[in-house]
Amino acid sequence: MWRCSTNEIFWLDAGPVCKLFAMEISSGSIRTRIMETNLYCLRNSNDGTLVALSKFGLVWINPTNMTLINSHQLLDKGTNYRFNDANCDSSGRIWTGTMKDNFQVINEKLQTVDRTGKLYCIDNNGKSTIVDRYYGCPNTFAWAPDNKTMYCADSLSGWIYTYSFNSGNGNISKRRELYKNMSFGIPDGSAIDREGCLWNARWCGSAVLRITPTGLVDRVIKLPVSRVTDCAFGGHDLSTLFITTAKQDMLSSELELEPLAGDLFAISLDVTGIDKGVASFTKQLPI
Repeated sequence: MWRCSTNEIFWLDAGPVCKLFAMEISSGSIRTRIMETNLYCLRNSNDGTLVALSKFGLVWINPTNMTLINSHQLLDKGTNYRFNDANCDSSGRIWTGTMKDNFQVINEKLQTVDRTGKLYCIDNNGKSTIVDRYYGCPNTFAWAPDNKTMYCADSLSGWIYTYSFNSGNGNISKRRELYKNMSFGIPDGSAIDREGCLWNARWCGSAVLRITPTGLVDRVIKLPVSRVTDCAFGGHDLSTLFITTAKQDMLSSELELEPLAGDLFAISLDVTGIDKGVASFTKQLPI
């Protein structure tokens, strides 16, 4: 997540011990802090804080000292589901999804992901509404520059979908299949550029793909690591693509072949991006 006011890129290491990182890109100086709870997504908020998705709901973070300052529960504390990726539309609503908590151990076994996850829209008052169902691992929430199309991916099915989007009332309709190609790995997080193309990180695909609104791949960024997790545009003109990667559960023999696994990458592009959205709340939400 790019934070223009401080010239920093923020990113999360989701676990097993969650860490928050921030790098000021002019100096390269990095700040980091271990978080009290697992977090799965991070965005700017209109009150100057950062807002994140924990397993159970929203969490607010002071961007200066990286401490948790507020939370808003949306899921029951006994659930075996968790939130995953999220983004904000032009009106500041948060769009996210749930999945089986594949970090949770029940009867000595990790949970198995299935297609019982749901998509949610969290409005400016903090109310969450289920807007679609039957997702395995929801990822990629992004909007076309004209705000008439919303993109969403399911890492379990491998599909990137589009919805017709009404920016006025936040309604979505007409889910359509846009792109699927498992030879390029599994769709993970995304960013969108000003030409309306989606830049999609590919888990186990060693790449970020640029996918046009018609579902064609017109550019491939190859990376020296297999587990590519997300990307975001940043820099003063939003022409740098920052790319996160992972090394979770990799064998030592695999890490020998991928010594840069888990690193943050950046590439300068000849197109500019659209910054990931800012959450907007009309009031202080209850803890």
